Amino acid sequence: MVLIKTILLGGAFLYAMNSAPHHLEKMRALYLQAGVSERACKELLAFAKANETTADVLTTGYRGAASMIMAKFAGNPFSKISWFRQGRTMLEKAIRASGGCPELRYLRYCVQTHCPRFLGYHRDIESDRACLQLAMTGGADGELKEMIRAALTPGR
Repeated sequence: MVLIKTILLGGAFLYAMNSAPHHLEKMRALYLQAGVSERACKELLAFAKANETTADVLTTGYRGAASMIMAKFAGNPFSKISWFRQGRTMLEKAIRASGGCPELRYLRYCVQTHCPRFLGYHRDIESDRACLQLAMTGGADGELKEMIRAALTPGR
C-alpha cells in the first residue's frame, strides 16, 4: 500500500513538473501579445484563471497584469478603472506572497512604465528596475532574461 502511494505521489509530482514549464511558456507568450491584442489579453485572463491555485502566486500575478492591461481595451471609463484596480490588487498580493519574485517584479515594472501617471501606480519603478538588473546576473532562466532585457532597453 505504501508503494502504491509513493508511485502515485511521484507520478503526480512528475506531471506537475512537466506541465509547469508549458503553463509558464503559454502565459509568457500570451502576456507579450496582450498589450496589443485584446484577444490575447482575454485568453491570458481565461488561462490564468483556469490554472490558478492558491499556492501559485506566479499565475495570480499574470492574471493581475492581464486584468490591468484589459483596462486598455475597456470602453467605459468606470470599467477601465475597475479592471485596473482589480489587477493591481492581484499583482501586489502575489508580489508580497512571493517575497519579491523577479518575474512578478518584471510584470509590475512593465505595467508601471506603460500605464498613465494619473493612476498613481509608479512608485516601484526604480526598485523593480534594480531587482530586474540583479536577476539578469542571477538565476533567472534564459527566456525570462530575454524578456527583462527587452523591458529594460530604452525605446522599446
